[in-house]
Amino acid sequence: IKLIMNCSYGKFGQKPITTEYKQLDCSEDFFEADELFSIAHDIYAKFEKKKLRSFSLVHIASLITNYAKQIQFNYLKDIEKDVIYTDTDSFIVPKKIKMKISNKMGKLKLEKKFEVFKAFSPKAYYYQNENIASVKLKGFTKEFKKKIESMDINTFEKFIKHEGIKWEKYASFKRMIRPTKNTEFIDGYLAYESMTRSFPLQYDRRQILPSLLTIPINTKKIEV
Repeated sequence: IKLIMNCSYGKFGQKPITTEYKQLDCSEDFFEADELFSIAHDIYAKFEKKKLRSFSLVHIASLITNYAKQIQFNYLKDIEKDVIYTDTDSFIVPKKIKMKISNKMGKLKLEKKFEVFKAFSPKAYYYQNENIASVKLKGFTKEFKKKIESMDINTFEKFIKHEGIKWEKYASFKRMIRPTKNTEFIDGYLAYESMTRSFPLQYDRRQILPSLLTIPINTKKIEV
């Protein structure tokens, strides 16, 4: 049931515009495309389609998201400053706290226990349990994360704070039609992309108040 609910919720918020690419040949009839691109000796067309899906109900997805945020916020108010990291549907505390734990749907459950935990920025943290290290890095493949997990926490922190994380990957189709200085073509077709990702260590999404609550940045108080 939980899997069905999660899948349904995602479909409610799915955007109605889809992008498709098609390789053209000489036998093509006349057609209308949004953009044309050239890769080596081939021509590709880009099509953007807007589909009005019967299950696309963004207001329901927004309601579910904000209702879940409100439930989590009520938990966070109860434990106040004992929280060291929060995510979309979870939070991490440094010690055992008095809180009702349940495996029932919609309730809090104990997911994991950590011996070592260190967060560097949203979606970027390192944790260790029984001498087994794991990392959370949004936007990286599982294979790349395994390489990072061989580091100790000090080496990982050095990469995060100073050097950034560097890697190479096959360039996506979008990057091939809009190459950058980091995109390298081999034989005109296969493209590699050199990537370096740094992690902002200063929270800049919202303004943090002395009470540890947050408000949007650059807001003005309106006197009523």
